[in-house]
This record gives sequence, structure tokens and C-alpha cells, in this order.
Amino acid sequence: MQEQSAVRLHAVDERAARLGLTRGMMLTDAKARLPGLLHAPADMEGDRAALQGLAEWCLRYSPFVAADGEDGLLIDATGCAHLFGGEEAMLARMESQFAKLGLKAYLGMAQTVGAASALARFGPPRAIAPQGGVSEALSALPMAALRLEPQVLLLLQRLGLTKIGQLYAMPRLALARRFRSRVAEEAVLFRLDQALGRQPESLNPLHPAPSFRAHAGYSEPVQDLSFLPEVLRRLSADLKSMLVREGQGGTRWTFRALRVDGQVAALSLRTAQPVREEAHLARLFKERFEQMDLGLGAEYFILSADEAAPFAQSQSSWAENEEGGSASRQEEALAGLIDRLSVRLGAEALRLQGPQDSHVPERAVQSRPALEGAAMKEIAWSSSPSLPSAPLRSPPPRPLRPLRLLTKPEPIEVMAEVPDGPPMHFRWRHVPHQVTRAEGPERIAPEWWRLQDGIFEEVRDYFRIEDVRGRRYWVFRAGLYQDRAQNHALPGGAPSWFLHGFFA
Repeated sequence: MQEQSAVRLHAVDERAARLGLTRGMMLTDAKARLPGLLHAPADMEGDRAALQGLAEWCLRYSPFVAADGEDGLLIDATGCAHLFGGEEAMLARMESQFAKLGLKAYLGMAQTVGAASALARFGPPRAIAPQGGVSEALSALPMAALRLEPQVLLLLQRLGLTKIGQLYAMPRLALARRFRSRVAEEAVLFRLDQALGRQPESLNPLHPAPSFRAHAGYSEPVQDLSFLPEVLRRLSADLKSMLVREGQGGTRWTFRALRVDGQVAALSLRTAQPVREEAHLARLFKERFEQMDLGLGAEYFILSADEAAPFAQSQSSWAENEEGGSASRQEEALAGLIDRLSVRLGAEALRLQGPQDSHVPERAVQSRPALEGAAMKEIAWSSSPSLPSAPLRSPPPRPLRPLRLLTKPEPIEVMAEVPDGPPMHFRWRHVPHQVTRAEGPERIAPEWWRLQDGIFEEVRDYFRIEDVRGRRYWVFRAGLYQDRAQNHALPGGAPSWFLHGFFA
């Protein structure tokens, strides 16, 4: 590790540590002490990626896993230890499984994050602070266990304070007087209060806690991809019972395979509606199992519903439609089709068209992924019968719109026109057209909020026209004659004409 002009040791192995080398030592000093020292540049990015991957692998122990500095992990084992036979058995199993990965783990367990970190780094092997015994477990540990900066540790050493227990008997006022630096005083007291549970400290987990989670381990590593559907069936059955109990269904799912080499293979997918049926999940994941690389085998599997929503129970209606199926069944079938196509083609490849707040035709429709669009429901409001009766006005008829709308209006050349009226002849894509019938105009004004943003758009007058061959078009004139006659600042001479769509 290089700091400006100084090169320092970022990490040392056990043999180098026994010979007196420490992290942070100058490389020149280390080579002077051990002339045959072997060293290599530190790969900081690689170390962070490896720690991130190891944190993912540790999801087998708890859904709450976070990084602790550059070389440690924090695992919230609340409510998890009994799954491994108790706290001592859990730490012993962790140590054994880390050893299989070629890693030596220093483990500690306590009721607070600060105490657990201190015991793991400076305590005896597999140290466990009993309930209510955190202060006693930390008393003999050095001040460095409080995660203090080097300059603060040096100040404590000059004051003769080397063990955490020495701080317990000192009144806080007296302790504050012994510090010359207000920052150092606050740092020591704050870290001490965190370790003892007087100050709250929370984890920043690698992943948000899943709403529902099921897991299973196997004594022999699984290498055959054909066995994965059976693993998924077992996990989805366990997860379904949880979802049914809470009246929920999953909308975002993750299937993880924790490999024996410390790597994690994962598949994630979304569903259009909340689901919890094993058969539906099996169909979705089956499409992608071939993408999983199990390496030398996976011994632990996790299925999680990372996002959940209330599950709407549906039943067949007594009034069946013409196709013989209820509307709710059709919605479920459509959602299932969207799920399968999105898994096979990709979530962005399958899209739905939906309305958008704009009266300008090309901006009144927006495209969104089908998984998002299928979950949106249109709410219809009706008048309440308790309100006093009043004559109801029927809504104005919707203006006619073409079956096909061009993504971008295309300019046309108008060869004969009537001021403020439709064109009599026009040319589009070098082909002339003679107009026999016309309806309109329908005026669409520019949106005022775009004018405030400095975007100038002209008024449009739309016409429905028909040529001599019976083909019907939707055209519009951009701009008004009187506006251009009265305002010389407007660009161009005559208004412009555009073709925007086609009727049947």
C-alpha cells in the first residue's frame, strides 16, 4: 500500500507477524529487518470484491451480513443461533466451514456490534460474551479493540491507559480532564458507549432484509443442475406456508446456491403479480437454471421473496364471459404469460403501452416494462348513492384517433390549401394525394409547463382527410396564419404541415 512517497505494509501473513512485521510498517523497515522478504502490491479493489463475495456466502447464517472494515464481517445472529445448535455450535461450524475455504477465521459473539468486533479481533478463540456480561468480557482487551484512531491510541498510552477495563472506574468528568483534545475525548467515550450498548449502532447489511426466506443445506455438494428443480420445490413449499400465513405473495425472487469454494451463484426475477405457487415459480426458474454455475458443487441453497405484496384471492365468477373463463382467471393467465416471456426474453424486451399525462398525441403514450405495467390497475370512480340526486351529464365523446400513429410526425408538402382549412392536395414521401373529404379542425394547444421551461411549440390544428383512393389520414398544421402575420419574430413564413397517423 502506497501513501504519497511512503510504501507501507497493508497485510502480513502469520509467519511475518511472528517475525515482528505489522500492518502499517514501512516497507523499507520491513526489508531491513528481513532482507529476503517477499512482497507484492496490494490489490485493494480485489480485496473489497473478495470480501463482498464472502459476505454473500455468509447469508447461510443470517440474512443480515455487513462488512466490518477492510478485513471483517458482521453477522446479526439474532434468532439464528438455535438453527445451528446454539451459539457455541454456530461459531464452531463457522470456523470449520471457513477452514474448508482455506481461511482462518477469528470469531466473536456479543450483544453489540462493537463488542463482537472487539472479541473477534482481540479476544480468545470463539469468544462469546454472555448476556449482561459485555463489560466483563471486554475489560482485559487492549484499547485498540475500541476501534480508535492511531493518534487517539497513542494519547491513551501516554496517559497510562492500556486496557478497556481501566476506563470503567474513572468518572467521566475526570476522564474528560485528562484529554487535551476534545475530539479524542468524544471518540473514546463514544466508542466505549457503543461497545457497552449505551449508544445504538446498527448494521448496514449487504442486501435489504428479504420479506420471506427459506433455506436448505445438503451433506453432499450438489453438482447436477437437474437436481435444482427438486431443491426449488422444497424451498418454495416452505416459503409458501410463510406467505399464506401472512396473506402475502412475492413479486421479486432470488434463488442462491452457496458453493463449496466460497462463491455464490444467484438467479433473480420479478413477477407481474404477487405469486406463491410452487408450480409457477418452478416454471419461471426452470428457464434459467442452465445459467447457474455450481462449480465443484453447492451445499447450501436460499430462496427469498425480497419483495412481497398482499395476495388477492380470486374465485370464479358465476357470470362467465363468452370465452368460458372469468375475468380474474384471464388476468392471472396474462400475468403468468408475462412472467414466462420476461424470464425468457428479458424484462426490458417485453413492454406494454400505457397512458401518460399529456394531450400531445406522441407524448400521451409511454412504454414501460410489462412486469411493471401489468401490476397497474385503473381505478374507476362512481357517484355515491348517498349523495343528493342531480342530473348526470354524460362525458363528452372522445375525439377519433387513428389506429396507427407515427412515432414522429412526418412533414408533408401541401400544394393547395385553404387558409385555416384542410389541404386539397399534398405530397408525402414523393407520392401525391388528392383530398376528397375532410373533417376538422381539432385544435391541440402546446402545454403551458413546457413554455415555462423555454420549449416553444406551435398550436396544432388536426384534420381527418380521405384521398381519392379511399385512404384516410390524420394530418395537422403547426402554427396559425394570423400569428405569423402579427408577429414577425415567429420563425418561417407559412405554417408547416405534417402527417401523424392512419385510419382504417
